[in-house]
Amino acid sequence: MEKIIAGIMLVCMTVLGNATPQLTIRKNEQVPNQNIALGIPNQLFGSYLAVVTGGAILSPSQIFYIGTESGGGVTNVSNFVLVNKEGTVIAGPVDHKYLFEGPPLGEVGSITFTDVIALPEGTNALFLKGNVETSFQVNVQMVTGTAPSLWTVTDLNGTPLPQSASATGLIIGQTMTVRGPSLTVSFTSGEQTVIAGSQQVSFGSYVFDATQSSEDIRVSVIPGDYRFNEATSATDLTNIRLYGDTTSVTTGYNVLNPTRFGAQTFTLDGNGFIVPKGTIKTIQVRVDVRSNITGTYQWRVQENQAWSFIITGMASAQSAAITLQPTGPFILHVIQHGEVAITKVYTPSISEKGDGTDTFFAFSVATTGEPFQGGIVSFRVQADPSTRFQIGNGLIHPKLTSGGTSLESVLIPWQVDAAVTSYHVSFNLMQAWEFPKNTEREFRFILEYDNGLQTGDEVSIVFDDDRENIFTGVTSGARVKATLPP
Repeated sequence: MEKIIAGIMLVCMTVLGNATPQLTIRKNEQVPNQNIALGIPNQLFGSYLAVVTGGAILSPSQIFYIGTESGGGVTNVSNFVLVNKEGTVIAGPVDHKYLFEGPPLGEVGSITFTDVIALPEGTNALFLKGNVETSFQVNVQMVTGTAPSLWTVTDLNGTPLPQSASATGLIIGQTMTVRGPSLTVSFTSGEQTVIAGSQQVSFGSYVFDATQSSEDIRVSVIPGDYRFNEATSATDLTNIRLYGDTTSVTTGYNVLNPTRFGAQTFTLDGNGFIVPKGTIKTIQVRVDVRSNITGTYQWRVQENQAWSFIITGMASAQSAAITLQPTGPFILHVIQHGEVAITKVYTPSISEKGDGTDTFFAFSVATTGEPFQGGIVSFRVQADPSTRFQIGNGLIHPKLTSGGTSLESVLIPWQVDAAVTSYHVSFNLMQAWEFPKNTEREFRFILEYDNGLQTGDEVSIVFDDDRENIFTGVTSGARVKATLPP
């Protein structure tokens, strides 16, 4: 297999000495192509297998070539060492020698080690490592190559071992891509409604993507942009904090309490927020909302705020290359209290005498904006005057269920209105149920009826708008009158 790199034809082949012992060099296929970092010592430039047969050998010198693609420069690499599989340096450190430039590729240099290394019989994994200086252009690829003909090889007595005529072909190592510290930053758009007086509610999240970075990343300063509508004030949102997972990364003086709208800046605690290379991490914005306010607020990152981040590589201390992906804002609606709606599901006709399991009618309680604690539901049971609907005489006994759970204990006794065909029914859910935010729960009203109703009698349900139907907001503490079905 042939490959042109930096003007050199590289040929993959096995080379044998003319006498025992013999040396063969191969690319270490167990090591993948990978990214290497700027400004960090001992970055991997390539890995090779030195296969020795016929007895151990000595090598007083070893030469490797290094070539870059267009835009790279071998003058910005240094401090090369040769390391064995145990991590021990067996040759070097040395610097490279510039050879020539090979358009349209890049520059070519040579690395010569002059330490005597001993290679036992068998397969010896070797790793060529060095330093890429911070002046090297990022996103540039480079490769290294070597061959047995570029190594001086002797037996253990120092007798040179001749190479075959085919030993001039280079064995190519891995393709390495030079990367600096880098981070892609985005902000999640979204929307939610909260109650005035709520604490540490979500106001969006920053997403930090270090999957293309050559090293771990430290985030020290994060900017944002705070907006509002005309009916609100900048001081309505207070105690604005950043959280990594469940831990606040801005405390004390680093907590933000805005006095104006527009650009804002968070300084993170201590050593900042760490994003390991190859990972994606999230920081959430949370705020307290002042009581007795209403309004709409927004948080986002503007495209021109990329320069306001302070983000560096953990090992190199170099400023990271930031890619900012602007998104729409996170919108926070603040209301005084949530809302409750009662919806009548159905009221079936009475077709036969009940056995205590027929659903007389069903309704649901739906909440928005906040959770609610119980409430009092009131409605009237009405029958045609021609019926013998005699709740007042105790012939009909109500039951209430929800999700298969009996709620008879919450019923208030029947209250008979002036007309014998209209009866007011109330039941108190105050002790029985908490309705979570933005949920709907169905209730079923069941009658055990004796001889008061006949087959075909029509009975209807009317919710009383002039009576309570009141629920209490858990967050706001407000007593909220439910909207009723027509």
